[in-house]
Amino acid sequence: MKRLNTNVSRPEGPVPEAYKDDTKDIPIELDVLEINPIQEEHVVPPKSVYSYNLKKIKSFKQIRRKYKMSNQSQVFLKDLSLILGEYSPQNHQLDKELLLHVLNISEAFFIYGDKKERNELKENAVRVLMQPYFRDDGDILEVMISSVWSKVKKTNCIKRLIKRISNKFFLN
Repeated sequence: MKRLNTNVSRPEGPVPEAYKDDTKDIPIELDVLEINPIQEEHVVPPKSVYSYNLKKIKSFKQIRRKYKMSNQSQVFLKDLSLILGEYSPQNHQLDKELLLHVLNISEAFFIYGDKKERNELKENAVRVLMQPYFRDDGDILEVMISSVWSKVKKTNCIKRLIKRISNKFFLN
């Protein structure tokens, strides 16, 4: 799963007069909006070294898979936290509709891994993202999830497989 690099770099050279403070010759520092991710994304180790396929080592395959699953979760949390930042928790307390949309997005996003791993990642991600909208109470959140769970559009093996194939050929 590749991400586009969205780092903003500052232009080099002298600071324009418009950005200088009138009372001092010191330029005003412009703060660039930076998003603090919940955790740093890990770099996945390469699958081969000196034309030797490291995936033949069983433990290395598992380590690489854990990195990928962790990165998948971090990408989801980072992207959705940006979107949910527009919805204040005070105005959207106990909002079932918002919860339903987040559950649908998580169901469509987590396509890698086996069923147990996907369900754990979805559950943890939804809990982290939606906890402020449900008075920081996990019990209320669980009750609300169970009440809207029948409305969530579930994925199946075919849909996930098609999505994985399209990611492989169109994102690389």
